[in-house]
Amino acid sequence: PRSRRMSVVLGAAGVLLLMASVVLISGDTPFPGLWTLLPVVGTALLIRSGGRGDHLVARLLRSTPMVKVGDWSYSIYLWHWPLIVFAGALWPREPLAVPLAAVLSLAPAIASYAFVEQPIRQMELSSRRRQWKLVTLSVLPPVLLAVALATAVERGFWSPAVREYQAAVLQAHQGCYVYTPLTTASAAECTWNRGASGPPIYLVGDSHAQHFSEALIATGVALDRPVVVSTGPNCPVLGVNVESSRRTPDDNSGCRSFAPGTLEYLLGAAPGVVVLSASDSYWTDQVTSVGLTRDSMTANPDLKLAIAPVAIESTVRRLQARGHEVLLVKDTPRWTAPDEWTPAGCTLMSLVTRIGSCEQSMPVERVAERQGRVREVLDQAAVATGAGLLDPWDRLCPDGRCATRGDGLTRYQDTNHITVPQSAAFAGDFRKAIDDLGR
Repeated sequence: PRSRRMSVVLGAAGVLLLMASVVLISGDTPFPGLWTLLPVVGTALLIRSGGRGDHLVARLLRSTPMVKVGDWSYSIYLWHWPLIVFAGALWPREPLAVPLAAVLSLAPAIASYAFVEQPIRQMELSSRRRQWKLVTLSVLPPVLLAVALATAVERGFWSPAVREYQAAVLQAHQGCYVYTPLTTASAAECTWNRGASGPPIYLVGDSHAQHFSEALIATGVALDRPVVVSTGPNCPVLGVNVESSRRTPDDNSGCRSFAPGTLEYLLGAAPGVVVLSASDSYWTDQVTSVGLTRDSMTANPDLKLAIAPVAIESTVRRLQARGHEVLLVKDTPRWTAPDEWTPAGCTLMSLVTRIGSCEQSMPVERVAERQGRVREVLDQAAVATGAGLLDPWDRLCPDGRCATRGDGLTRYQDTNHITVPQSAAFAGDFRKAIDDLGR
């Protein structure tokens, strides 16, 4: 600006907007959004005020510390983020790890500015040979590192522990896992051990039913019974309407056809054992609406827990009236606050040494505080209807503690689903539970 006064006003406004953005913008601020204008407009105003050196803002920006930070800023930008990400992954429970990593990133940033950025900027590139040398030195190292890392990951870093963990966490469960309701045609496609002569076993529900598919299929082989596995994402088969604000309209529509359609098929199918399993979060979270009718949907946990016994018991009795035996399965322990855990937090070192973020346990009393109310509903439903009841906590939480690993197995493939090997380990539990139904 030609006017000193306008330069001062623009510069001061720019500084204030940038300071405000530091205070007002957080990780929860929607992006992109209107708040983005704060740093953008502030920076634009600050640049527009430049060109003069006769006022406070200009002198501040021209000071040696500010100029140095400006020189280093691009290098700092490149270095700080990977250090922050790795620090957060390696030490997720250390609050000082991330800010300390940000401070430590200044050292490699300044070094790369001095020994990489500046020499390249000042390099004479008059000859084609020098140009190719620069391109090769810039491109080849990251390409080679990427190829080496991909090869190491594919081979499990040549560690049996890592390969076992990868196989357990990444292996998909068997069974039909779609919003297609059971019909005569789909049941044929979703049947395992088809040549068996005994009465069928039907495993229906959501993904918390599907993750028991290996256990039920092995049980069917042992008992000479065919096993039908039909499950839908986030969709329990319990005679209630379920809608989630986290699902797309198509998913909610799919669940509305899958659950009642599957239940209707079972009511007309050959009598056998119907295994009902589902996540207990439908009854306790605040994003899922449940109702006995479409007009009575509610997301209130207390109201949903009042609906749960009616829905479960009526579903069991309808199935029993058509000659089925029913086995209710309680939900698996979930790794949620204050016991957050995910396989993504496992580091190579913790897998190899069996020390650290891959191995976690929690007292069963704390899990019961979160999931106990639904467990009580299932207990009451089993007593009221005479249905069988299987509790996976007996195996997953021995001696009063639930663990991510036990009996030589990686138990969980995420925060709430068990792995294929752990599912197979439940075969004996399901066989006993089904044997007990006839007594």
